Amino acid sequence: ALLQFEPYMAGIALNNDRVGYVSMYGLMQNKFGYPSMNIDPGDIQLPGDPTIPSPPQSMFLNSDCFHLNGTGYEHVAQLAFDEFYRPIFEGVEDSLGDKFIIY
Repeated sequence: ALLQFEPYMAGIALNNDRVGYVSMYGLMQNKFGYPSMNIDPGDIQLPGDPTIPSPPQSMFLNSDCFHLNGTGYEHVAQLAFDEFYRPIFEGVEDSLGDKFIIY
């Protein structure tokens, strides 16, 4: 269901110069793989495989179906930095101004 909502969120960012959007779909599958299915990290490319859930190794207590563990959140923060903040720090974009990010 969330995957169907993504074009709407991306559209908000495209139509508003104060909003940025970074897609995170499939990030946990890409970073952790899916060991119980013999899928190695990096095998699943973004946006991931919507037929399988996020790997338990990326989730809080290896069982929470919604909240990531610390390493999972580190991957989210790194992607947000790489896709949204890095261009500002490297001078590709003039400034962040009052822009905010959704993901």
